[in-house]
Amino acid sequence: MLPNALFRVRLATGRVVSAGASQTLRHAIVRLLPGAKVMVELSRHDPNRGKIVKKL
Repeated sequence: MLPNALFRVRLATGRVVSAGASQTLRHAIVRLLPGAKVMVELSRHDPNRGKIVKKL
């Protein structure tokens, strides 16, 4: 976990991006642990940032 509730996420392609939890994920109080598989929505403007939308 990085500062400001950001997470370092490794994509299936091997690229590493920083991603924050989406608002619905925060409301559901989902616990994100290292090694957890998540679905990430990448930003159109900055490909190195994204939003965690779902825990798989």
